[in-house]
Amino acid sequence: MKTSPLYWRLSVITLGILSLSGCATVDMSKSVQQTNQQLAPFTQGELVLHQDLESPNFQQNFADELLKSPLNQSKAVSLLLNYSPEFQSLLAQNWSQQSMAAQIGRIHNPAFSFERVSNAHEIEIGQVLSFGLLDLLTLPARQEAAKWQLKQRQAELAVKVVTQISQLRNAWIDAVVAQEKWQYAKKVMTAAEATATLAKRMQAAGNFTRSQSLRQQLFYSDAAVTLAKRQHEWLSKKEQLVRLLGLTAKQAKQLKLPSQLSDLPDSPLSVESVKNLGANRLDIQMAQIQLDSLLSTYGIEKVTSFTDIEVGLIKESKEDRESGDKENSDGFEIEIQLPIFDWGELKRQSAKAKLLQAQTQLLTTQRQASSYLRESYSAYRTAYDIANHYQNEVVPMQEILAEENTYQYNGMFISVFQLIADSKQQISAIESAIDAKADFWKAKTNLDANLIGQPITSILTQINSNSANNASDAH
Repeated sequence: MKTSPLYWRLSVITLGILSLSGCATVDMSKSVQQTNQQLAPFTQGELVLHQDLESPNFQQNFADELLKSPLNQSKAVSLLLNYSPEFQSLLAQNWSQQSMAAQIGRIHNPAFSFERVSNAHEIEIGQVLSFGLLDLLTLPARQEAAKWQLKQRQAELAVKVVTQISQLRNAWIDAVVAQEKWQYAKKVMTAAEATATLAKRMQAAGNFTRSQSLRQQLFYSDAAVTLAKRQHEWLSKKEQLVRLLGLTAKQAKQLKLPSQLSDLPDSPLSVESVKNLGANRLDIQMAQIQLDSLLSTYGIEKVTSFTDIEVGLIKESKEDRESGDKENSDGFEIEIQLPIFDWGELKRQSAKAKLLQAQTQLLTTQRQASSYLRESYSAYRTAYDIANHYQNEVVPMQEILAEENTYQYNGMFISVFQLIADSKQQISAIESAIDAKADFWKAKTNLDANLIGQPITSILTQINSNSANNASDAH
């Protein structure tokens, strides 16, 4: 049975074109490496995708080693990137999204149909190899679109990593602060318990009136309630951190944190340094990539919205049962979708609208970027000034005042009521100082995220509100 040269020539050309569709590929290891380089201050070069969850780095030994000593913020980030199942799920999801983006640049597989029809006189065999002609014609443009889609998914991965690490840093700060407040509440409780016991004895000896003794008891009661609240807050913030890190119940018991946050830096970042650091933001990159991606597919959608064309290569063979004669024939067929009821104008309008939306979104992002950065820096600088004020002014003055009040009380120059009132004021000042320092380190975390291009406006608003409250407490 002789095959037509036309059939084989068209088949070879088709297969040659099809072989070009393998250009867009996904290498998640390179994607992770690129993210590590782009976000070095955040990931510390430790971002990794564990494709085998039984690998040694993903087992408990890695976490157990870090949990042997108090977990500082840097170690917490390392634990998140290397051990958290939730974070690994985020990476796997992005891997899937990148794979689907690359699929855009692949051509649809050709269809092969085979039929055999026989009767008493002859046997007829038909073979058809069909493929989409527009798929072939638009393949280069779709491969270019796939490349832009991959860039977009890469940028999205960077944004998600920054978001996750920022959330972890803030959760770590909350946990350390909750622990510090709990420890301070226990000290207050011990002192209140001692003064309440002393008040009872002094009342029994006739040196205290009943009202004076009751005031000491109320102070003790307030301290007990505050201690219970602080203990639950510590547990709540710790468990939030445990969930983000993906620790087991056994590892949660092993988790130890520093007794307090790091001291403030000697001086805050300057406005000039912040402007220079925020020059290449992720949100602007993403908006630009989105626009370029739509531009690369706009021409394709304009063509494919009108019609679709299918080309089939046909080969038929007939055999006469009586004479044994065989007759071969081949050819081709073209199937065109006729634009009678739908001319595709709505699809073209939708594509044009998406393109316009991407253009305006880029302008919006560019114009809002500097505004977010100014707001973030203002929150950072305000939090620094307030925390520095508490650290260098309010707390030292409260300590001196407490010491002077003790001397005056012992000399019976002030009453127990004034001593209790001053003690409550000192407790409030100490807790406000702890909150002010936490606000600063949260503001620093969010400024870092903003510099890279991930504005966290809700947290910025919260920090501004807390800073204002702390400022009023200071007076």
